[in-house]
Amino acid sequence: MSKDEIILIPEALFWLILARLKVSFIPSGRWSRSLGKKVINDQSLVMAGGVPLKIREIAIVVRGLSLRIPWHSTCMVEALAAHYMLNRRKICNKLHLGVKRNPVNRLEAHAWLSVGDHVIIGQGNLDEFTELGSGI
Repeated sequence: MSKDEIILIPEALFWLILARLKVSFIPSGRWSRSLGKKVINDQSLVMAGGVPLKIREIAIVVRGLSLRIPWHSTCMVEALAAHYMLNRRKICNKLHLGVKRNPVNRLEAHAWLSVGDHVIIGQGNLDEFTELGSGI
């Protein structure tokens, strides 16, 4: 891990805990209204593979930390934690919610987070999901 990623660990842990508590104990209708878009005001973002480094570092730390904490972090928890971290930096992001039918014909939900055209949290199999909403 880079020094910049290590510095993000305490903040990511805080937001992962908060997101987990929100998802677990508060009905989504009460907290989803507080989610929104922010504008990019930092012109110093350095691009790497089409994604600014600050954004890439946040995604790496949130995903890596969520695999190492003692509780299960869902895609929604990871997306919310990264969403809050990006909002603190006034970086425009969009939370997406989608569903698909699994092999036993039950609905399966998924959340992912994008910045511009790049999905930074919750990548993979997105073409299988029907998006219900975004930008909430």
